[in-house]
Amino acid sequence: LPEMDTRPLLAEAEKVRTVGSDLRMRSISRYSTRSRRRMSFHGVEGQIEYEGPLARWLPVLRAAAAVNIGKGATFGFGAMRIEYREG
Repeated sequence: LPEMDTRPLLAEAEKVRTVGSDLRMRSISRYSTRSRRRMSFHGVEGQIEYEGPLARWLPVLRAAAAVNIGKGATFGFGAMRIEYREG
């Protein structure tokens, strides 16, 4: 990545605030026939609502939502949906 001054980005990020959240931890387990053992997956699910200057990060957030990034994505984890409202 090119070197850049991240201070303006961090200053803008500090203006973003959480206005609502119902996030909760979720754990599931599955049996792996390949390794012949039970495997546990842990994560967060729910909704979170932010307010502030988010437009700059929308392309990144939309890309993340399109590809379901994250650990365990092949098992259905990492999914997210973005709803954006101006104003």
